[in-house]
Amino acid sequence: MGGDPDRIYTRSDRRVTTINGLRNQVTRCKTTVGVSWPDDQVEDVVEYLNTKFYQLK
Repeated sequence: MGGDPDRIYTRSDRRVTTINGLRNQVTRCKTTVGVSWPDDQVEDVVEYLNTKFYQLK
């Protein structure tokens, strides 16, 4: 990522291209890590990542 860790979210070949895709990715990460976030917290993470990095519509 050229020393910029935020580029993982903004690179042109990113896999996440829709809000549903972002939600699915956050849910996969949550499950993999084993955290017990309720749905509203998942949505908070999705909203943050979308606002800060993805800017999907």
